[in-house]
Amino acid sequence: MQPFIDKAEIRTLIPHAGSMCLLDRVIAWDERSILCASETQRDPANPLRRDGHLSAIHAFEYGAQAVAAHGGLRARAAGAIAPPGYLAALRNATLHAQQLDGFTSPLQIEAERLFADTANSVYECRISAGNMLLAHGRVTIILRTPSETTSTSSWRDGRRPVPKMVDGHITGERVIASDHPSLAGHFPGEPIVPGVVILDEVIAALAEFRHCPVVLHQISAVKFLGPLSPEELFTISFSGANPEPTDFQCRAEERVIAQGRLELTSHD
Repeated sequence: MQPFIDKAEIRTLIPHAGSMCLLDRVIAWDERSILCASETQRDPANPLRRDGHLSAIHAFEYGAQAVAAHGGLRARAAGAIAPPGYLAALRNATLHAQQLDGFTSPLQIEAERLFADTANSVYECRISAGNMLLAHGRVTIILRTPSETTSTSSWRDGRRPVPKMVDGHITGERVIASDHPSLAGHFPGEPIVPGVVILDEVIAALAEFRHCPVVLHQISAVKFLGPLSPEELFTISFSGANPEPTDFQCRAEERVIAQGRLELTSHD
């Protein structure tokens, strides 16, 4: 295992700046795995908080950043610089908690490389606090290429259209504002909306559509198929009024930007 690495050095390894760099330190790493720690889940200024709380969905952003740090360290050890990558997929991702901010013990983020080539990598990630496992699942990271572009359509007047049924699907429109706290530090200078922020919006939309809270237990499979820009209008569609599990798709104009299946339950 290699020596301890602090936050300042982590920021040189991953495409995240400021408070969007969620990892505090790398405790140990080798060619196949990495172990990181963080206490940023308790920070009131954590850029991924929503309504004052940090959803456990964002455990997978911690995992993705650990994967990025591992890729950066491996590249540096080989005398190279790792190109930036972004979260492309989650599979068999299970949540054992609903929020992260209530845990006072530092988060421990473990990532083990299962596969890697020049374009993408797949890791098994585990996020825990003390002796409690909070989340685990398979994370896929792909390289971001300069040719990737997004639409320029946007939602400027702040409206929140009423969800409606279209061809048997519940559909609503959303937007991630340019002043969302995560954006300044996510690919600085060329920001895209983090995949976990899109997923958080999907869960919030589903709760709004059902008029009750929802509890996410597992992400069977989610793919992030293209980038989403700040202020870009996108639609979220769910298949049916109350299916279990729940399939969803997000589209920006004609582009599918995310789709997947969620295992969740409603509660009053």
